[in-house]
Amino acid sequence: MGNYNIQILPIKLNAPVIPEDFGKFSVADLILNNMIVENGDIIAVTSKIVSILEGRCVKVAEIIPSPKTKRLARHYNVNPAKLELILREGKPICVVPMKKLMTNRKINELIFSLSVNGLIDQDKSSLMNQYSYIWFSRVGCHLADSAGIDKSNIPGDYVSLLPKDPKESAQKIRTEIMSKVQKKVAIVITDTMGGSLSFQGHWDTPLAYAGIDPLEKKVGEKDVFGLVGTGGRGNYVVPIAAIAGLVMGSCNECTPIAIIRNLQYKSEMADEVDRGQDLTDIEVPVKERLRIMWWTLVTTIGYFLRSTVYR
Repeated sequence: MGNYNIQILPIKLNAPVIPEDFGKFSVADLILNNMIVENGDIIAVTSKIVSILEGRCVKVAEIIPSPKTKRLARHYNVNPAKLELILREGKPICVVPMKKLMTNRKINELIFSLSVNGLIDQDKSSLMNQYSYIWFSRVGCHLADSAGIDKSNIPGDYVSLLPKDPKESAQKIRTEIMSKVQKKVAIVITDTMGGSLSFQGHWDTPLAYAGIDPLEKKVGEKDVFGLVGTGGRGNYVVPIAAIAGLVMGSCNECTPIAIIRNLQYKSEMADEVDRGQDLTDIEVPVKERLRIMWWTLVTTIGYFLRSTVYR
């Protein structure tokens, strides 16, 4: 049975959620106070809102850096308190020297060509001083800059951290909503990650999800001509997060929630355990990835050698 009349509905708030709202209401309350839930709805919510309402906001000025962090901060000419937070939240995998890279005219043009009506030189300089180096850490299956620590859409001198346990958060939100309205829903917590060395742009990705089987399982199903295919392995949660991110936005839209309605999906997990998950639950294990890479390399080298010999 196909998916017809799918709707993506952004939910705009009357006012932004702020750190002082922690303890006043839950993420589920925020959702239910701003929308009418229907059976089968997939509710995408930004990790920023989850973090704020779980008390995961801190004031950088109150962070005391370690002696090691102070030495590193002096070397890289960055805020030691901010670097301390990054090191606490995730082990850096790589460090990108953005200020150095931006001295390249082509890279500079590529980045600032996406700005709104262009940026004056003073604004460009301010941005480069703020992000002279970017530390990337592994978050689930993703590489997150600054370990997911974010200053955008949060007031004063606060920064937001990622939810402590996104999988638990997703399940908790889902359970609370279903207990209050007796409707079966799925939850996808999104975060803006992205970027690639190959192309520009970023997109929302699923940090965690609950109540939805992330993968279509139709390998071996016949196609329209009756042939058995190897397709049917569609990933649901990644495109759901991406399309939700497009309608939620990431600037001043004040739209941290989106509903995907009328999309058919399987709500139960394969093992019938109702729990929160993230993409690590469906990633290919490292050992198998290395095996795939090795045999692909061997086979590819063999192909090119034979292609030069055979006439």
